Amino acid sequence: MQVVGPKMQKLGFGIIGCGFAGNIHAQAITSTKEGELVAVCDKDKEAVKSLATKYKIEWYTDLPTFLSRDDIQIVNICVPSSLHGDVAIQAAKAGKYLVVEKPLDVTVEKCDVIIEAARSAGVKLTVIFQNRFKEAVRALRKALEEGRFGKLILGEAFVRWHREPEYYEKGGWKGTKRYDGGGALINQGIHTIDLLQWMMGPVKDIHSKTRTLVHDIEVEDSAVAILEFENGALGVIEGATSIYPGLDECLGIYGEKGTVRIEGNRILTWEFKEEKEEDKQKRLIGREETSSVARGASGMSFKYHQAQIENLIQSIQNNQEPLINGEEAKKAVQIIQRIYLSGG
Repeated sequence: MQVVGPKMQKLGFGIIGCGFAGNIHAQAITSTKEGELVAVCDKDKEAVKSLATKYKIEWYTDLPTFLSRDDIQIVNICVPSSLHGDVAIQAAKAGKYLVVEKPLDVTVEKCDVIIEAARSAGVKLTVIFQNRFKEAVRALRKALEEGRFGKLILGEAFVRWHREPEYYEKGGWKGTKRYDGGGALINQGIHTIDLLQWMMGPVKDIHSKTRTLVHDIEVEDSAVAILEFENGALGVIEGATSIYPGLDECLGIYGEKGTVRIEGNRILTWEFKEEKEEDKQKRLIGREETSSVARGASGMSFKYHQAQIENLIQSIQNNQEPLINGEEAKKAVQIIQRIYLSGG
């Protein structure tokens, strides 16, 4: 397989799971210059035929047959969360690079199994945390790496969203312990929790409360947690799908020398003791963006999925680790699992 050079052969992608996430991945893949969507696979014959027809590609309901295609080098796994491990292991053994929707899986133990499967097969693994590629987040990360915050004091991750009952009824797996592994935290809040730990570092201690206050589901639709990070800073996590009308997710990082707050991809606050000329432009990031998934997943853009898929392609070409590999993706699952254990 040719993966280098100015006239490189496009990398073939295949999608497993043709629901909402699978459709987002299809848009992202077909928008890249160096990737090509070859085929899709799903047990749901209607769903797989619909996606295949849209992109004029082949479809399968049998996973082993799908994985036997030599022109598929990368598979995007978009099945229910607790099935990620079973599918990823089969794909890794077939020699395919892996793009797994968040979470990597619903427990740390299952995450480790996937990571080991990819390592043993010699294939690269990335897990979709597309918010790390947002302009506001990248600017925040750069300021943090430059030491502009000084000592970190507080970090906050707020995901106060709204989901109608139909959201949980459709598909039959969301809001279930077996397939979703949890509720508002591991499905919705995990993106911002990932950003929080990426900025603030490892968590030392967690105290939490989780509740089901609105929806008729097996798992939490409302949760709060207080964190102590290993660097001594404190943090707060709020996650909900029970709040009307739903607000954009918010990430806040507070230090002795500066504060940055992000809502979606908009900079709400960008203030540092030592002002730089570039700060004027940083405060304008995201001002024109209006799309949000706070009130429903239909508002999601594929733009940042595309950026992450392109990052994987580059990592394959250059034989490097992708920005978000299995070990990185496991960190958010570890935090959420600890919140669930603590939350009475």
